[in-house]
Amino acid sequence: MCKKGGETVDHLLLQCPFAWDLWSMVFDLFGVYWVMPRSIVEMLACWQGNFGKHRNFSIWRVVPHCLMWSIWRE
Repeated sequence: MCKKGGETVDHLLLQCPFAWDLWSMVFDLFGVYWVMPRSIVEMLACWQGNFGKHRNFSIWRVVPHCLMWSIWRE
């Protein structure tokens, strides 16, 4: 999408500037400060952390799947 780096899956879904803008928007909406891992596998492994009893917990759990699917389809 950005034509700046090798279009690996990790770059496309996490590190591409366009993808990063989307991730940043989601984190801002949830009020979460996040350091993006280097790979999809690492991100999914740490995503399931404790989001507490926040009313949006069920939405938080599906965010990476929905966002990655949207980026992939684009």
